[in-house]
Amino acid sequence: MRDPYLKLAPPKSTGREYYGQAYLKILSPSAATIAPGLTISSAQLQSSTALSVVDALSRFVLPKTKIHQLIVSGGGAHNPLILAQLSAALPGIEVLLSSRLGIPEDAKEALAFALLAYETFHRRPANVPSATGARGPAILGKISYAPPR
Repeated sequence: MRDPYLKLAPPKSTGREYYGQAYLKILSPSAATIAPGLTISSAQLQSSTALSVVDALSRFVLPKTKIHQLIVSGGGAHNPLILAQLSAALPGIEVLLSSRLGIPEDAKEALAFALLAYETFHRRPANVPSATGARGPAILGKISYAPPR
């Protein structure tokens, strides 16, 4: 939780490219200096994931906006420990899977790209400047047709 990335204000995005195997190799030696023989368990990693979500919500979202639901998708949606920890740490906020709203947890990215393509095809902006940091609305992507045969 001391990683500087977690303290950065949104918009931001990360994944395995930052918090992957190389990051774990960095953590293991520091964990060993705290207590000889200490290793990072799967439960600790899962707890860190849930804690980072709760921390980000507490610092960046909840002071500005009251929310009643947290919709979870992606790989973490299949993890009962993460879901339980989110529910326990966010009293009064319903934690629910995106599939309850008709969007399979593993289809979020495919659905998002299909929506972006649809909006681009119809020449409509599809970004949210307040979420992305963009200067204004923009049509995303480009339609490139194959040359006639």
